[in-house]
Amino acid sequence: MVNPTGAHFQVLNALDTAMAPSEIIAIVERCPSWRASGLFVRGCKVRKVQPTKEGAFELEYRFKLTRPSTGDKVRATIVGKIYPDEEGDQEYKKILESLKGQGPLVADSALTGFVQYVPELRLLLASPSADAKLPSLRVALDPHAIKPFLADCLNRSMHRKESLSGCEVDILRYRPGKRCVLRYRLGASRLEAGDVHERSFIGKAYGNRADGADVFAIMLGLYRNRFGRDSSDGIRIPEPLGYIPELHMVLMEDVPSPSLAKSFSSPHVIDDLQAAARALGKIHACPSTVDKKYEVEEEVSSLEQWVARAVQLYPDLAGSFESCLRGISESAHHIRCPEPVLVHGDFWHKQVLIGHNEVTIVDFDTIGNADPARDVGNFLAYLKYTGAELRWTEEETRRYAEVFLAAYRLPTPPALKTGIDFYYRASLLRLACVVSRQPKEWGPRASLLAESLRSRVDSAALPV
Repeated sequence: MVNPTGAHFQVLNALDTAMAPSEIIAIVERCPSWRASGLFVRGCKVRKVQPTKEGAFELEYRFKLTRPSTGDKVRATIVGKIYPDEEGDQEYKKILESLKGQGPLVADSALTGFVQYVPELRLLLASPSADAKLPSLRVALDPHAIKPFLADCLNRSMHRKESLSGCEVDILRYRPGKRCVLRYRLGASRLEAGDVHERSFIGKAYGNRADGADVFAIMLGLYRNRFGRDSSDGIRIPEPLGYIPELHMVLMEDVPSPSLAKSFSSPHVIDDLQAAARALGKIHACPSTVDKKYEVEEEVSSLEQWVARAVQLYPDLAGSFESCLRGISESAHHIRCPEPVLVHGDFWHKQVLIGHNEVTIVDFDTIGNADPARDVGNFLAYLKYTGAELRWTEEETRRYAEVFLAAYRLPTPPALKTGIDFYYRASLLRLACVVSRQPKEWGPRASLLAESLRSRVDSAALPV
């Protein structure tokens, strides 16, 4: 059982306020720079909360806003951090110093220039552009500053000159200090033709320059190795358009197809699950190799960290989380990994886009060489979570898992079956830790904990 210190209790008390959208809206609207901008808040959602190794808590807020000048509705991200000491006040002063001379808060989706410190909660609120570990976001989130970089990258990749006009930036996903995924929408006209058409691209900015360069190289290799838009089987990845070293950014095609998640309420769910399984099989059969490798021991070590952070949030659940962890750790000794193959590393339904006669796989930050069971077990765990969230019957959940497994084409020896079961349970426990950070996710978390304690993948459903 965890015995929180007085400082930790203080942080947890502040967390109760920080997780209340109405409280955060009131705090933000009291900020002088916010009032001066005239921004109107229509809503706020707590996207996630995560403990840090230093005893702080990071939160992500998604705001619905109205622009003061036009009345346009926009979405914006604000990051919050609750500190166990006075470091938050010091960080606030550093950010204020760095913002000197940059003008007032910008009333757009980037909220450039927004920062606020709430001393009674030790809560620091700031826009992503203030992230010291991702300094490129100041340019990446500025529609005017980013355009020359986009134009240069696109003209080199497409071997033709285009003039860009306008630019809208939207944050799709953001991990403070790590990476940020952005969508750029703009007008483009070919200089020789003069026609104007709308274009959209995905930019992924990394805190570490090597990470961005590595991901671009991996994507380029895959795209040229049977994963391009003209692949005969329709299984592809987004076209990598270029790497912008000054911003540590990978620029890629924006694929408009919906994710597999949208299929769960459609009559095409069986066909789409089969397509996802074939896509995974193609990754596992790909001869490409990468430097990153995953071992069973690393999976257990990672789970230990996830559980430790979940217990920080909910000490009363320590027994349940740690019981699951013990069972999974003991089963790790029986894993006999087959020949490692190329794995996605984080394969689940939102990483698979289903289009007309094509499947697009996205997000290659975790790609590596490992037991193929890692991807299969992870996908099945997410399928179980989806079933709990959408209130599928046990029969529906089992049927969808069987459909996916039957369409997964690689040979499945006993060792792989054992590995799938291990990674299925490990991913369920990690998911339970993940959803424990989300407000109003108690039901799915309890279901996942129970499943990781008692259940195994039905071996009869595995292909032979």
